[in-house]
Amino acid sequence: MENAFKGKRVLLAFPDQKGICEAEKLASALALECAGSVKSFDEAAGFLKRMECDFVFMSVLLPMLPVQKADEYIFDLPLYKRPAILYFAPENAGEIMLSAYHPTVTLPCRTEETVAAMHKIYPVRVRDADVQRANEILSRMGFPDQPARNYIAYACALSVNDRNVVRNLKRSVYPALSRAFSKKETAFQDPMRRLIDKTFLLGDIENQYKLFGNSIDETRGKPTISQLIALVGEIIRMGKA
Repeated sequence: MENAFKGKRVLLAFPDQKGICEAEKLASALALECAGSVKSFDEAAGFLKRMECDFVFMSVLLPMLPVQKADEYIFDLPLYKRPAILYFAPENAGEIMLSAYHPTVTLPCRTEETVAAMHKIYPVRVRDADVQRANEILSRMGFPDQPARNYIAYACALSVNDRNVVRNLKRSVYPALSRAFSKKETAFQDPMRRLIDKTFLLGDIENQYKLFGNSIDETRGKPTISQLIALVGEIIRMGKA
């Protein structure tokens, strides 16, 4: 089976060198790239402000780890800087400790168990606030409030996290929409395309050109799905919404 996480960057956050070494072995077995290691939550928070990574392997025994707050801290980061957190607990951890962090893998663990847990948390879901901002921008452009606009807004929020998603909609965007809206991957392209065509024919032309400028092909008079997603995602990323 293909390793879906090969080459992904991981930060190791464990309170002692022994834990870090064990985590390094696990990361190596999973073909992950180790972005760094820290020994406290404050160090992890500082690292994530400066650097980007896909995962954090974090011990529940990490000093200064705020109970049920680590995810909230990560969630405040811009989506493109937000890693997925997988918690690791000692074999003798009590139920109270285990219930405070999710998902949790008990050490020692098998690579298959770790991979299964990683699939549950990656890719990181988009922020509701980013979807809302995308919807607001689309509304100003004249997009009516209907399911296809919600698909586009969610795709725009995805592009806030990763500019590259628009390069291959079938591989990146449509599978994510399928998971988010519980529909087949083939259910999104046509309604999104039809809504874009209709809106750029009947919508707020002044606002459309204010946002798109010269990026609209005058012969077509409308953007492609990828162009629209990329533009709105960039507007949100740059804080211009």
